[in-house]
Amino acid sequence: MASSRALLSPALSGVSATYSRMAAGVNSLCVLVVRYDPVRKGKTLPQEPSMSKAVRVICAGIDPQLLESRRLVLQAAGFEATCVSPAEALKALTTSPFDFMIISVSVSEKDREALRAAASGNTRVIQLHTFTAPQELLALLRP
Repeated sequence: MASSRALLSPALSGVSATYSRMAAGVNSLCVLVVRYDPVRKGKTLPQEPSMSKAVRVICAGIDPQLLESRRLVLQAAGFEATCVSPAEALKALTTSPFDFMIISVSVSEKDREALRAAASGNTRVIQLHTFTAPQELLALLRP
């Protein structure tokens, strides 16, 4: 490995990410490994302070593993999270309100437009344009 470094703040106990770059130059290979273990060393992710009513978040994306990791991070932080495919998100948006909608970079432009159109006026839409670390994702959801 030419370089390897930890990417996440120590404040996010239980979530770790390592970026490794194999070789240098045009043919280099980059590997990002994200691990989530909420009970490591008896700690959990920081909780949002006193949310009287759970803030509802829906995440739309293509990669099931990424959706699951986002769901775990959001739930550990006290959010009510639904992380599904764009088609499932469209159905969910028509049946119940959400405070936030996070659209992954992997979602096609056609599906992004449909999701934005389906979101109610009270739903704050967050379009991700790159990989977003857990602490950055949580920061986007704070008032």
